Amino acid sequence: MAPVNGEEDRPAQRRRVEKKTGVDPKESHLNAVKRIFWYLKGTLDLGLWYPKDSGFDLIRYSDSDFAGSKLDRKSTTGSCQLLGGKLVSWSSKKQHSD
Repeated sequence: MAPVNGEEDRPAQRRRVEKKTGVDPKESHLNAVKRIFWYLKGTLDLGLWYPKDSGFDLIRYSDSDFAGSKLDRKSTTGSCQLLGGKLVSWSSKKQHSD
């Protein structure tokens, strides 16, 4: 069957992503992305405010906890980035299981 409107079928898209990245995205990943886009759509009038006299120094903090989880002995890392003293991004990640 030929793709409709130039779109690939979902299994072909998943195979391409898995081959390229080694990741097999699930329906839950798609739902998470949709929630993010719905949030962004509802916040188009919001933004970051930087007064004229504020600096644009980029500062990054990071930390890690080697095997700190008492339940599974996995490590956790985290970081945050501040631009002009205002938080612009952050992340936290627990070690994957093998």
